[in-house]
Amino acid sequence: MVVQCLAVGLQFIHFVDMTRDGIGSMQHFEAGSILLAVSQVGFLSCIQLLARGWTVTTNKLSRKRFTICYSLGLTGCYVGVVAAEQFRDKSATNYMFDTVQGLLVILLLFYLLIHFWILTYRAWVY
Repeated sequence: MVVQCLAVGLQFIHFVDMTRDGIGSMQHFEAGSILLAVSQVGFLSCIQLLARGWTVTTNKLSRKRFTICYSLGLTGCYVGVVAAEQFRDKSATNYMFDTVQGLLVILLLFYLLIHFWILTYRAWVY
C-alpha cells in the first residue's frame, strides 16, 4: 500500500509539472511506473497466496514453485513493458500495452484471474 501511494505521488508530481511547463518530470513518471508495477506484482502474489489458503494455515503451501515462477514471470513482463516504453518512438501514439510484453502481461493477468476464481471456488467447496 505504501509503495502504491509512493508511485501515485511520483506520477502526481510529474503531472503537476506538466501543467506548468507542458513537459513534466519524466524521471518522476518513470520511477512511479516502476513502483506501480512492483506494487501490482506484490499485490497479485498476495492474492494468489490468499486463494491457496496460506492465510488459514502456513504449515503446507502447495505449488510453491508455480507461485514463485508466476510472480517472477509477471515481473519479467513488467520489466519488458517498461524497457519497451523507454526505447519506443516518443512521437508514436501507441499505448504501452501494444507491445508483445504488454500483451503478455494482459494474458498473464487474465490467467491469474481465472486461476484465482478456480482456487477460490475449490477453497469454498472444501
